[in-house]
Amino acid sequence: MIHKFIDNIFEMEKPISKLVKQGLIFSMLVCLFAVAMFFMQRDINLPYIFHDASFILLRTGITFAISFIVCGIATNTIKNLEL
Repeated sequence: MIHKFIDNIFEMEKPISKLVKQGLIFSMLVCLFAVAMFFMQRDINLPYIFHDASFILLRTGITFAISFIVCGIATNTIKNLEL
């Protein structure tokens, strides 16, 4: 099951693979910004709202990453179906 999932990731067509990679880079940047906010909140005594905002940004970045991977695999599978 896991091997099939990994094979689907590596056998994507070029445009779909490029979009998934760009989406993962965007998700990584969102997560890095959230981690930077965590460190700022820890070092500088900022209000608790920054902790909540950084936690929401981290969850959003992880959700985006998972969504880009799953939607890329689904799009590639639908595109390769023979009707």
